[in-house]
Amino acid sequence: MIAHFGRVAFLCIALAAIPLLLASDGAEVVIEWSSSLRVLRTQPTLQVVVNPLLRRNVPQSKAAFESLALLGANIVRFVPWLPYPRLAVAALEPPSGSLLCGFRSSNDGKLPLVLSCPSGVISQVDFVGYGKSSGYCGSLVLGSCYDANAAKVVTSACVGQSSCTLLSSDEFFKSTPCSQPSDISLAVQVQCSVQSNFTSWDFSLLDPILQDFMHAVNHKNGTVMPNFSTMPQWLWLDSAGKNNRVPYPDQADRCVWNYEQGQQLVDGSGTQAGDYYGRLFAWYTQCGFVDEYGSEHVSGHEYDFQWWEVLNEIEGEHGMNASTYTALYDAIVNGIRCSRFGFYCETCLSSLSVFVQKTCATGQQRYQIRRNGADESLRI
Repeated sequence: MIAHFGRVAFLCIALAAIPLLLASDGAEVVIEWSSSLRVLRTQPTLQVVVNPLLRRNVPQSKAAFESLALLGANIVRFVPWLPYPRLAVAALEPPSGSLLCGFRSSNDGKLPLVLSCPSGVISQVDFVGYGKSSGYCGSLVLGSCYDANAAKVVTSACVGQSSCTLLSSDEFFKSTPCSQPSDISLAVQVQCSVQSNFTSWDFSLLDPILQDFMHAVNHKNGTVMPNFSTMPQWLWLDSAGKNNRVPYPDQADRCVWNYEQGQQLVDGSGTQAGDYYGRLFAWYTQCGFVDEYGSEHVSGHEYDFQWWEVLNEIEGEHGMNASTYTALYDAIVNGIRCSRFGFYCETCLSSLSVFVQKTCATGQQRYQIRRNGADESLRI
């Protein structure tokens, strides 16, 4: 799209220069407006970048979407992006199986950490890091400064309870484990008496913004092009080439620029990335999806997306070269294709049993997904 605008700008500059050149030779330029050589099919459009001002609790949001509706534009891009991970990524933590983990990235105590077992009670505390810690759920390790008594505090508050609330603050733990407050965070890992499988899928912040966006664009029957360009960081090794967790702000409105790190996928085949985007796509187009452990997540969405843009600014996001992007593009397209036809939703109003297993091969016979080299998009 930028390239298209670039060509238009260049063309306008070039045409504007012609009369000046001809005029210097005393020639006269005559434009025949009554006849046409070609009908231009360029459509004015825009990109809506997800940010806190588009949230429903913000006064500017209503005016912004009303203005979008009045434009009546087509192929409007919807782009959740990296400075606001909680508004851009639908699964901020990797699947953790029977282990229940929670994190807070600061020690200001403003956002409580709630741990809840779907069934049974919290039976044991495996890890508590108040201070410096690293790793994902299941591989957490303490850092250079930490509160040695933090596990006792969490055990007292949580064990035997179906749910417990913790605060990441010196007051709650009665400790100041690190000399620099910015070094202090909270990481907790527990287990439930009745085993469940845990994932971090959460659309509660994404959905309201996308719903308002779709309502605004559809006001004049416009078309959209979603682009969830920010991938979960747990799909990537960090900038040091290690599979370490990259913290993100506790508050959805807090901006951060270092969430995306590294240039190597944890799963080099890209299948893991394809599965993420396949489930994301199914959430918005097929009423929901089945997660990594077979649990069904029902959304009620059946948006008819005609376009889906695959990633954005690839040189800046994880520094991808053409080879890496092409391989990842193919993996994501395959994941979307399999998800699109892996679960067919008869109606969004029925019970969970509406999901019927199908095969990717069946879907490939019915639809085609192709590259669009101009804008890195796929047509569905």
